[in-house]
Amino acid sequence: MLMSFSVREWNIAINELMRVLKPGGFLELVESDLRIYDAGPATAQWNRTLYKVMRDRDFSPRTARHLPDLLLRHGTRNVHGEHRSCPMNWLGRLGQLMFEDMELAFEALKTPMLRSGSYTDVLSYDRSVDMARGEFANFKSWVNFYAAYGMKPL
Repeated sequence: MLMSFSVREWNIAINELMRVLKPGGFLELVESDLRIYDAGPATAQWNRTLYKVMRDRDFSPRTARHLPDLLLRHGTRNVHGEHRSCPMNWLGRLGQLMFEDMELAFEALKTPMLRSGSYTDVLSYDRSVDMARGEFANFKSWVNFYAAYGMKPL
């Protein structure tokens, strides 16, 4: 949902989730901060461009880190938050699944990334993405996922 809601829309979405949640029910949110750590040069360029695209659209790349605060601001109780790091194309099945997820992200974000002006054309984007794919295992790249849950008061 990180690339679905602007900063303002996150509050609207949480308000609506809280409205339909049964008293005593739990709301759980899980998001990635979309930053690729230990990135090679092509991956780092792609990440910088993604963050620019997000800022230009009033999306916050840091929303995931603040999920517990977001839940607290909307009245949930017993809020808990944690994060997990996931390898990208290394360290077995989990790394492979993250790689597959990233493949989908590269394709889904192609148009906004091209519109940002950071890539001259589709071919330059595709070449950069190909280089990034190769960097994941070589640089032992990884991403963080953040989770938070809390209970709607009775």
